[in-house]
Amino acid sequence: MPVPLEYMDMTSLAMLWENSGASDREGNPTVIAPVEITCRWEEDQREGYDKNGNLVTTDVTICTTRNILIGSIIWEGGLTDLAAQDVGSAMLPVSDIYQVLFRSRAKSKGGEVVRYEFSIKRYMDIVPDIVT
Repeated sequence: MPVPLEYMDMTSLAMLWENSGASDREGNPTVIAPVEITCRWEEDQREGYDKNGNLVTTDVTICTTRNILIGSIIWEGGLTDLAAQDVGSAMLPVSDIYQVLFRSRAKSKGGEVVRYEFSIKRYMDIVPDIVT
């Protein structure tokens, strides 16, 4: 079966540590174990407003068929690339990790969501713990 046109540009791999929706004892966000996703990874800067009304500049835009929770952590590369990286206690690379800040959806003529676009920013905070 041929790949639908909406997905043909999704040729990059990324590792996703999805936001668990919970916090650790210190109030820091936590994530769940990583999964490999297929996406389009495009380095570009965009601006938007966070939930507090602050202007935020993002560093990368990714497109994927999967809905990702705001606050999730993403790293460019697949599972085999991750195995070759220096990782911390949360199995996150120690550099070049990003956090999902904004999401938009593209719909088909029938109103079905066919792809998601996320604006992500280099993550400079405490590396989140993984919860099970």
